Amino acid sequence: MATTPSTESCPTPTSSSSKPSTKARPTRPSPVLELRKSSRKRKAYDPEAQEDGVFPEELIQSALEGYGTSPKKKKKKRASARPQPKSKKANPNAKVQVQSSQSTGPHLSNIDLFTDAVSNGVAGFKHIHGGLFVVQGWDLVKRRSKESWHHLQFQRVSGEVTTGCSCPLSTRGLVCIHQEYFLGAELADHYEETLTIDDAPAAKVFFQRPESTVAFLTLFSVESKSSSALKGRAIVSHLGSSRNGGVWKCSKDMSLTSCAHISESMKLLPEEFGDLLDGLDLMEELIAEDVCTVERGPGTTVSYMPIHPPKWCRLPTDTVLYDEGYRRDPSGPIIKYHLKEGDSCGLCPNGRAYYDKDQKKHFKKAKLYTLTSLHEVEIEVQKCPICPPKRARLIGPDLRAHGVFNYNNSVLVSHELLDDYTSAYTSSETPFIAFTVQVSRRYGNYDTKFMGADLFRAVWFSFAFLQAFEDDMACKTCGPTPETVIWDGITLAFGKQHLTNSLRPPTVTHPESQIRTGIKYRPQQQLLRDRALRKSVREALNPPSAASLSKGSKAPMSASPSPSKALARQASLIDKHLGALPSVSGSLRALCPDLADIFDTHLGEEAYARKGCPKVWKNFLQISAEESVLQLMNYSSWLKVREFLKNPKQNDTTLLLSVPAFFKAFNSKDADTGRLVAVLRWVEGEVRELLRSMMTETPLQMANPASLPTDVNAWKSTGCFYSLPIIRFRPIYPHLEKESLKRKEEMEQEAAGKRERRLTGGIMVCWCTHSICYGFHCIPRSEGRDDVFSAMVTRWPIAPKRVVYDFACALGPYCMLREPQFFGNTFFSIDHFHAAGHTKCSPAAFLSEYSNVDPQLASINSSAAECGNGALRRIRKSVSYMGQERAIIYTKVFLSVWNRIKLRPLSNEY
Repeated sequence: MATTPSTESCPTPTSSSSKPSTKARPTRPSPVLELRKSSRKRKAYDPEAQEDGVFPEELIQSALEGYGTSPKKKKKKRASARPQPKSKKANPNAKVQVQSSQSTGPHLSNIDLFTDAVSNGVAGFKHIHGGLFVVQGWDLVKRRSKESWHHLQFQRVSGEVTTGCSCPLSTRGLVCIHQEYFLGAELADHYEETLTIDDAPAAKVFFQRPESTVAFLTLFSVESKSSSALKGRAIVSHLGSSRNGGVWKCSKDMSLTSCAHISESMKLLPEEFGDLLDGLDLMEELIAEDVCTVERGPGTTVSYMPIHPPKWCRLPTDTVLYDEGYRRDPSGPIIKYHLKEGDSCGLCPNGRAYYDKDQKKHFKKAKLYTLTSLHEVEIEVQKCPICPPKRARLIGPDLRAHGVFNYNNSVLVSHELLDDYTSAYTSSETPFIAFTVQVSRRYGNYDTKFMGADLFRAVWFSFAFLQAFEDDMACKTCGPTPETVIWDGITLAFGKQHLTNSLRPPTVTHPESQIRTGIKYRPQQQLLRDRALRKSVREALNPPSAASLSKGSKAPMSASPSPSKALARQASLIDKHLGALPSVSGSLRALCPDLADIFDTHLGEEAYARKGCPKVWKNFLQISAEESVLQLMNYSSWLKVREFLKNPKQNDTTLLLSVPAFFKAFNSKDADTGRLVAVLRWVEGEVRELLRSMMTETPLQMANPASLPTDVNAWKSTGCFYSLPIIRFRPIYPHLEKESLKRKEEMEQEAAGKRERRLTGGIMVCWCTHSICYGFHCIPRSEGRDDVFSAMVTRWPIAPKRVVYDFACALGPYCMLREPQFFGNTFFSIDHFHAAGHTKCSPAAFLSEYSNVDPQLASINSSAAECGNGALRRIRKSVSYMGQERAIIYTKVFLSVWNRIKLRPLSNEY
């Protein structure tokens, strides 16, 4: 089944009015003779047929004249053809073209045209899995792609790459154009690592396009349960708008409406596609990867120099990279773009080759896609001197100063059109395929045709890869290092199957990471270390109501048929509550007698008879919360408390603003100052002992500058972008981070639903209080405290004063346990929106508690992150079906545009 390429080139069919010259015939076996030897008639032509000698007579004659033209169309051509001369001599006037794999001038051979078509996305050549590809048929006569699809497979045997293809020519032992392209482009080197994949999908979507506003064509590559990967694999098509509706067809069972291949394909379609946006977007990035993204991916296009951001979101701080003239669609004579110094080809294996004015050059035609229509232009090109002969590329003009993006010397796209998509998807949910449908309709007004969604998607990402979205991740008010940062994890995730080793979140350690062996787990960090006592105090803070037992009150509503039983149960709860109070008071007295006195005064039997405890004392007595005492009083607060305790006066209680529970208690109308001071001294002592036991390591050190990454564009592969550069590597804590415990936590976090299990963990984003994003990083598995901790440790010279996070009650102890000196002056608080869900946390964990006592904090917009998150939901669906690099670029451009729109009003120039 596997074949090797012939050293001879494929002949181009001659004119129908003359016989081909014998000199132009290839030395390899004639495909026509081979077909005739074992041919027999069939009822229908199956492009996926693999059996020997099953091609009809019409196809044989077609091969004689054109290697695979449609039998019906060829029949008509023979009927109208002139009679051939009987002379054995060739017609001297007949022009014979011999195709070659190379082309040195403007007239391209079939393989060059096919290569160009693949790189343009016109001829499909898609990777399914492992060494298997699906390839689009190619008409060697008309020199264009066909509607038929076939499979190609490669493997390496004894160091040599062998290929097999299911197209008609290859099944007869000939080297088809698909194999010639695959071997010439050396694609095996790129896909070598995929050969080890074990869990190959039984069915894969490789193509989808809208046929109308309600019907979509979807093509699947489906394996056979009984045959080999290549021979038994089928092409399944579906035309419709739902899984159970529409028309299903299979290339292996053409007479059946349902078969095993179709059943396998059905699993990949949704029950209902819904409208145009939702339906197509579901499949948008499930489609098999086209090799053109390998050939002409981001950074490998002819245009390679940095490009300005869109005019509608530029900042005065943006660097002017080139002069821009007035833009308008071409009109009149065909526009010609000339080469100039600095122009190059796409990225060659050994780097770019640049224009040499002393070498030959020529013009070639290209398509220019503008905002409204398609135009034919000519560009000056020069053969690349360093590309391998089989992958020869052309040096072409960059064209950025003309407002044009040169994708591959054949496809040119105006910056205006590409920026138009950026505007669309950053302002509303707009997947690529919906945008291309919209533009296609616009092009229809000018009787032109727009490119396909796959090609436009590849062009846009290559364009966005070069756009200079720089210096837009910092707030003009908050500065480079804001005092208050808001962290939030967002489920903006891509598929785990697209995850690569290049992803580097801040949680990844480095060979030069500091090893903190002195840091160990510190249990019982709560102020009340007895768990049962903490629970008893919380129960005392929420006593059963005695209103139903008071004289004249109505009996409470109850499921019991007897109101007396409900009253008896309520009386029993009250009796139990009152009976537990002395025990709780006794346990508190053993720790701090003055704390017990305050408990008796405000929660004892007399206080219960007075119908309740004032809110200020409820908050004060919630020192029984489950979080660490360092949440109540951090290092900077502890220093102020010590200063206050040197000479406690009522006028100096402002020193306790950072400990709201004590500040409110000292300023309440029924405050007992003496007892409060005593309790404060006890708390201060507990905090001092805990801090002393935790500070066992030296302060964090800056990393060696020579070891720090210097590539400013590394974020495109690492998925980690912050306005603050990395200054430290994430430390290692041997006694705290056991792999088994980390994996257990990740598995618990990932058990949140089927959709989340197939996706990565999303992104962690840092915001200031003005909704300006300061950076983000991709989370490989699931969001955790380590993501916030590591981002601040690796990039912040000094920890922020305030960190707002929806699980700050857990983040605070996590950070303080590892780096108590670095985070000693940081307050960790839960934003207003999420505070209601933290019923077991004390008010010391809520931002609202600090804002109520400190007017300076009232201006903090803790919902700033929610504003950005709401906007990011527009791209959540599209990103979930993207690969890693595309998802990162898509997210970064969105956040840059978001920031720029907010920063522009702050500048006088806009």
